[in-house]
Amino acid sequence: MPIKQKEKKAKVVLTTEQAAKRKKIILGSVWGTILTAAIVTGITVPVVQAQKALPTPDPIYKDEDVLYEQTDANGNKIQVKYGDIKKLDSNVNERRHLASEMQKHLIKYLYEQEREASLWYEAIYNANKLPADQKHFALDSIEDVRKKAQKEFSDLEEKLKTQYGYSKKWEEKLNEEMAKSEWGKSKTKADAIEYRTVEKLKTNANRRYTFEYNKDFTYSEVKNGITANSDISYTYNGQKKNVTLKPNGEGGNFVKGSTLYLQDFFAKENENYTLPAADSSELKVNTKDEYKVNMFTTKSYISSLKNPLSTPAKKSGESIRRRFLEPWLKKGQLLTSTFQLAAKPNLKDENKPWTVTKDEITKLFKFGVYNDDATNGAENNVLSLGIERLSKFKGLNPILDDPSLKDETIRAAKNDELALKNISSSSSNAAKYGSNGFQSLENRLSGKDPADYLPLLSMVMKTDTPDGKSIFQEHTKDDLFKDLRTKIIKEVLFKQAPDASSQYHELYTYLTNSANDNGKIIAKSNYTTAESTKYAKFNNLLKKRIDELDKDEFEKAAGKVFASVFGESATSNKINSIIKVNGNYVQVTSSGIKLLSVYDKLTDQNHKIDNILKLIKRDLEIKSKTNSPDYTQPVLDIENMFKNIVTDDFKVKELLNDDDFIKYIKEQKYKDLNSVEKSFNDEAIESVKFYESILNEVARGKLLDDKTNKLAEYVKKSINDNIIADFKKNGNNKFYIEGHDDSKYWNDGMVEYLYKAIQDFINKN
Repeated sequence: MPIKQKEKKAKVVLTTEQAAKRKKIILGSVWGTILTAAIVTGITVPVVQAQKALPTPDPIYKDEDVLYEQTDANGNKIQVKYGDIKKLDSNVNERRHLASEMQKHLIKYLYEQEREASLWYEAIYNANKLPADQKHFALDSIEDVRKKAQKEFSDLEEKLKTQYGYSKKWEEKLNEEMAKSEWGKSKTKADAIEYRTVEKLKTNANRRYTFEYNKDFTYSEVKNGITANSDISYTYNGQKKNVTLKPNGEGGNFVKGSTLYLQDFFAKENENYTLPAADSSELKVNTKDEYKVNMFTTKSYISSLKNPLSTPAKKSGESIRRRFLEPWLKKGQLLTSTFQLAAKPNLKDENKPWTVTKDEITKLFKFGVYNDDATNGAENNVLSLGIERLSKFKGLNPILDDPSLKDETIRAAKNDELALKNISSSSSNAAKYGSNGFQSLENRLSGKDPADYLPLLSMVMKTDTPDGKSIFQEHTKDDLFKDLRTKIIKEVLFKQAPDASSQYHELYTYLTNSANDNGKIIAKSNYTTAESTKYAKFNNLLKKRIDELDKDEFEKAAGKVFASVFGESATSNKINSIIKVNGNYVQVTSSGIKLLSVYDKLTDQNHKIDNILKLIKRDLEIKSKTNSPDYTQPVLDIENMFKNIVTDDFKVKELLNDDDFIKYIKEQKYKDLNSVEKSFNDEAIESVKFYESILNEVARGKLLDDKTNKLAEYVKKSINDNIIADFKKNGNNKFYIEGHDDSKYWNDGMVEYLYKAIQDFINKN
């Protein structure tokens, strides 16, 4: 194809004014937060180091002396005085120590709640079972756990005494052992035992923050309730506790012959569990008393905290809490299915051929037997070239969108799985149709290269940007893979049509017949050995043809075809950041081509919660074989979906807003940095809250850290390399991002615009 003469590259050199403007962007938006956070959390910054370098016996500076001054984006002066730093710095260790001390009590608080609840859970689990079928899993008391830690310490003492004798040598070795991390770097025996005790409590204490597919209860127990064989109670701290039929002691006692329904506690049908139909094949293999229901739960024994998707309101009139879903969604969740090709462009010169190998073309033009995924296509095969499957790729979307998992939906999904195995340069996730499950855009933003995350941010934010427009414009090319197929055949494989006597004539005739552009449908009954042999022969001929062509000439010709087909127009091989092909996104990167099928219902601002609940329900249906006994591969890994948000900060924040915990913590003692015993009062609690809020700000600040420099490098490189089509030059000889030709977004204004888009996303979430 004709390619216009490449325009001379316009090297971008920032003026002093532009560079100052860029610096102003970050200083005006996050400097105050980062500086304060740095001081409070002890993170090293030059100002803090300067303060620490001051001679402490006789300071040169007075409290009102200004150590640092900066003008923000609005022209306001930010001053950091010696007194401010001295005051903040003096609180650093105390705040951190307070938070650490509270963590110890937090673990005990959580564990003790789980211990009592484990007795309740064990009681209802065994309520309808014969003694031989009962299980015992109630947790030990904290005192019993402490005795185990004491025993371990005593064993260590005896071991050292035996090894080093009863001289002072063994005591020195004991101190060395206590100073190790496994004993909490403790200085005293009591502290070492306390540390080991808390460590032993942690796993069970954190049950409310870990997730599983629970299979404790049968179809009958979930559907019809648990009927007691005797009066049900348990003993907690020497006191008998009757189990009641409903939460909070309501509904009467769970006595012999009465029935307790799990739905009154933590089971919610079509939310955290689904049931197969009463006449399903699953209930023919296993009876209703044998079939174990897959229920998505936390590992907590506390009934109100067992359903991770909805937590009962604490007070009348309050709505159900989504304690994990809401903060998780704020991270900007993406659900994509990816089909990757190894072909990649020359990102330095639009006129240079792409890097394309013979192996890549061989895979794209190899025939495969696929399912006919039409509604009435169950009895048909489809003979398709690999390249023909690209425009049909849908990944997870059909599986997630079809409530009844129709046969044609499953056939389409299996086609994508097979195509990924046969063609994609990465087939490790083929069994999940190219998906790695949920991934947060916030995590993607932590990457260093804007070229990796900006297109994704553009797909998610749409019009939710500083100027109400998508960062990058979407360019639709529905015939992209069809054009690629045609050009590879006629400009690479067969520059001249083989004559009738050629061994390639039949193959060429098939490939150039437009009726076969989307594969050939053959009834399974007609797909005979002879027919199979014919297409196997085609594959052999294709490989032979590719092998006989000169490698360098072949790959150069193929590279030119890719460059022209993926180019922005008939006269330009520049690449658009976002290409739309049959509803999918195509991204061209330095490592190859990514075909992305994005599940867009997660970006629906008005129905996010409902849509994610539907997705989880779908995975539960698959896990439970609710719709199809033959389709059993869950696709979303929901057991791990909340893993990244459940941090120590998340737990502390949740509990510091829990009235019961506040009441508990005020009854506890701690030792300050001077080993003086104190109680947790309101001031101490507020201090920990402040410390945790600053840690949260630091985490958000890290996402913006160095973004202006990286964005500036990205913009400058994109313009100088002159290969990314989204960067344009207008009649004023100014550069801008396509779709954003407002003068304030020219040249260095592009950096400000991109930074602001990222900042808006982070602040909003």
